Amino acid sequence: MTSTGQLAPGTADVVARAASVAEVLAAQANEVDAQRRLTGQAIRALTEAGMFRLMTPVEFGGYGVDVSTLSEVAKVLARSCASSAWITVIYNGTKMLAAHFSEEARQEVFATDPDAGMASIFAPSGVARQVAGGYRVSGRWPWASGILHARWGIGMAPIVDDGGTPVGAGFALMPTEDLSIEDTWYTVGMRGTGSNTMVAEDVFVPHHRMLAPQNILASPKQTDPSAPQMLRTSPVAGLVSSLAAPMVGVAQVALAFVTAKAPKRAISYTSYPAQIESQVFVKGIGEAAMQIDSAELHLARTTRMIDAAAAEARELTLDERRKVRGDVGHAMNEVCLAFNQLMNLHGSSAFAEVNPLQRMWRDANTGSRHATFATNVNYEVHGGALVGLPPITDLL
Repeated sequence: MTSTGQLAPGTADVVARAASVAEVLAAQANEVDAQRRLTGQAIRALTEAGMFRLMTPVEFGGYGVDVSTLSEVAKVLARSCASSAWITVIYNGTKMLAAHFSEEARQEVFATDPDAGMASIFAPSGVARQVAGGYRVSGRWPWASGILHARWGIGMAPIVDDGGTPVGAGFALMPTEDLSIEDTWYTVGMRGTGSNTMVAEDVFVPHHRMLAPQNILASPKQTDPSAPQMLRTSPVAGLVSSLAAPMVGVAQVALAFVTAKAPKRAISYTSYPAQIESQVFVKGIGEAAMQIDSAELHLARTTRMIDAAAAEARELTLDERRKVRGDVGHAMNEVCLAFNQLMNLHGSSAFAEVNPLQRMWRDANTGSRHATFATNVNYEVHGGALVGLPPITDLL
């Protein structure tokens, strides 16, 4: 039950809510791209549709959805605006992390605003110095997707005692009113994510808003049958796999766009009055479609595995977590191959500024290069498991 006494919506209802904002997001997509941030209208539409409370705990009025549902929502949103889908995943994935904090922190974050935006950065930066009652945190965290509209930011920082001796590391949960933002996000794609640099300058973080990484990444709640499913979900695997979903969604809409235009588009300097009369074109469309389907199926397999383990209160094995990275890396490679095929098939007009394909292509080729998606690295992560080598990363 939610705090309002209503049952949390099921998967079909949540996906339908995502589809209900498609027209608004599509109309805002070019402005989002140009402004390098989501517009106020896009934020309002997503908030009103409940897209920012998908992973807010149910007891605070959220929906507590599983990773597969979040991924389905992300694909639907990305068909209208990839940046909107990306931020939706970031906000909800960060809430999955925040749900592991102390009850006092959970009350601060979720009780006042279950729709609040939250940004998070896993790469450690700066320093958290132990002081009476908590920590003084200073640091710079680049790539903070969604920070422009967020009320909270989570940054990992090395912890030192009052003498400067390192004593560990922690996730610092900080209100954005205590932070500043450096305007550093100048990219060719995924511009609307506003993934600027989050900056803390001697910010006081009380003990209840600092959490050791192992209490999230290896939380004992993952094997507690009485814990909500969201707390039993492997957080890194869940966030990485759902964050890849927008790239599949934008590839799907690009395929539909190219296919719909083909009957009325000639192939220049040939005798073909319509692209669909060319067997080369038809073969290419079929190949691109299969590549996109392959990407979707790999992600679906991995999210089902993550959700099944959570349902069983079973921690994913190390090899399973390494396989997640392999699935995600392969899926993103398939998306890139399909997109380049679609651009070739549609022709040079695909790169005209007025053609939405060029924005989709830029978004897909930028988003699919996220560090946790790196195809060759992820093949090595998974391949190493198959031949008995130790992992090359702890972020699994």
